Amino acid sequence: MLFSILLNIVLASLVVFLLVRLHAVPKKTMAALFSLFMASARENRMRWFTTMNRYAPSGGHVFIGDSLIEEYQVTECFPDSAVMNRGIGGDTTKGLLSRLESSVFELAPRQVFVLIGTNDLELSTDDERSIAENIETIVRTISKRLPKCHLHVFKLLPVSLGSAPHIDVKTVGRRHPKRIFQVNAHLDVLLSNTPHVTVHDFTPLLADEQGYLKDAYTREGLHLTPSGYEVLTEAIRPFLK
Repeated sequence: MLFSILLNIVLASLVVFLLVRLHAVPKKTMAALFSLFMASARENRMRWFTTMNRYAPSGGHVFIGDSLIEEYQVTECFPDSAVMNRGIGGDTTKGLLSRLESSVFELAPRQVFVLIGTNDLELSTDDERSIAENIETIVRTISKRLPKCHLHVFKLLPVSLGSAPHIDVKTVGRRHPKRIFQVNAHLDVLLSNTPHVTVHDFTPLLADEQGYLKDAYTREGLHLTPSGYEVLTEAIRPFLK
């Protein structure tokens, strides 16, 4: 465990160093180093999951997904509920599917809240329907193993391509609003009338009239600010009572 943590620190320092001198680093080299760092960080977090699962209560509520979930302080937001965060930054639908044992099944939860797929738009070659089908596979895999568990599937959240100074279109990348809309439309079809599954669309709460994530709710166009998480929390709270 200590070696893994030290390795993460070394790799993180190396990534920062190279970012400062990005103009001198080949893109393929930068991508390879970043992938190595993310893989190491993912492995370390999964080890923590396995350890924490020994102390976590069964029959609780688990949040799974990518960095949008990892950064969600669910324990503080829902202090009266047994909630657990099993998000991993940079994760994709296939990555989440591969870690359901430690992220879900070992916890035997009563409810699972799922937000995944935005990184697929950036990192994978899957089209929008395939991404939605991967999410459907995650849902059906959990339902088959835990038939009494209720799943709350969050549609992909909006992003911003606006002109505010803090918006970074490079971070948003290939996550174009039209592609997000298409994934969400496929989810509506694939998961409609599925037993023990509720699909949530938070876009009306988070987006402006252009369909962009509101400036106050995002750090750089992709990730949420505390104000953005407050909106999510109030929308989710009724389902945790």
